[in-house]
Amino acid sequence: MMTSTHTIAILGAGRMGAPMAQRLAGAGYDVCLSARDMARLKAAAGDEPRIRLTTDPAAAVAGAQLVIVAVPPAATAAVLDAAAPALAAAAVVATLSPAMSLAEVQSHLPAGTFAARLMPNTALRLGASMTFAAFAADVPADSRAMLVADMEVMGQVTVIEERLMGAATALCSCGIAYAMRYVRAAAEGAVQMGFDPAVATRAIAATLSGAAAILMQEPTPHPEAEIDRVTTPGGTTIRGLNAMEAAGFTPAVIAGLIASSHE
Repeated sequence: MMTSTHTIAILGAGRMGAPMAQRLAGAGYDVCLSARDMARLKAAAGDEPRIRLTTDPAAAVAGAQLVIVAVPPAATAAVLDAAAPALAAAAVVATLSPAMSLAEVQSHLPAGTFAARLMPNTALRLGASMTFAAFAADVPADSRAMLVADMEVMGQVTVIEERLMGAATALCSCGIAYAMRYVRAAAEGAVQMGFDPAVATRAIAATLSGAAAILMQEPTPHPEAEIDRVTTPGGTTIRGLNAMEAAGFTPAVIAGLIASSHE
């Protein structure tokens, strides 16, 4: 286990904040987790000794080099205001809110601290998140590297321009739900063909894992290249693909992404 050289404050102990705290503490980080309800905090922390608990956002961020604001979007501004007076010099404050720009985040912070935005997905609890990060222009290189390294405890991290955060949210945060909807649809089809639902779901998940492994090669192959490997003239795969396209598969996916990409 690594031992971190800095502390992390996480404001919010919900679906993102709690598993973030657990993953980071399990990797050797000292974490202060804050929320309004102490009972919820205790449940989120479990018996992890590296997680300190407080209901006071200002107490949570004191001395922390990285602050992650993982509260609902409507509460983000108020939590930032409550924590701001106690922020350490040069602290990086990263929000998970898709509705608040870097400029808006910075407007709630004191001079000498830095704004960032993060968009992970719920697979972070397994260390399998695809997390996007965007930084304000003044964030130093070492602070950027620190945040990326910290988030890699939760999975993969990609740094993007802020203008892409809406699209990133649709692609990989909402994308978990979209992938699950495909799995559900495929499982329903499998049941109609005679499979047990649990067997079908596991088989579909294994197939998606294989497809992901193919795409994670370097250099990244084009999906159509693998499709060409599977399809044969007059074969079953091309008939299935054409039937899905006739039902609007590709346009439906694109429409869903665009609909969920607006901040």
